Amino acid sequence: MAHATADWCQACGQRLPASTGRGRRRRYCDATCRSRARRDRAPYRPDCETRYGHLRCAAPATGVVAREDAPYYAAVVPVCDTCRPAVLAWCAASGRAVEWLPLDDTTGAVLRAVAGAATE
Repeated sequence: MAHATADWCQACGQRLPASTGRGRRRRYCDATCRSRARRDRAPYRPDCETRYGHLRCAAPATGVVAREDAPYYAAVVPVCDTCRPAVLAWCAASGRAVEWLPLDDTTGAVLRAVAGAATE
């Protein structure tokens, strides 16, 4: 007897096509759903968004600078370790209250959601 979850795609929830032979059971209905599941499992690692004049750092971010006086989703900027001291000093000099948060699964999920909302 088949498992109850074996008949449904684990990414989109649609019914899977009928199995045509032996082998491993399908988990996804097609390559698109398989790719979506792989992206969802992978941690989101954005690039640093610090700008020096017209140049952008673009190194892998290790954390985020979040403004304490704005909604979380509106004032979160990915920053690398190299740029962090300069960004925090600039925020302090300009009177902005900010907080440094290391980039982990939680902050990565928030940044992924914000990036997805910005592209829609």
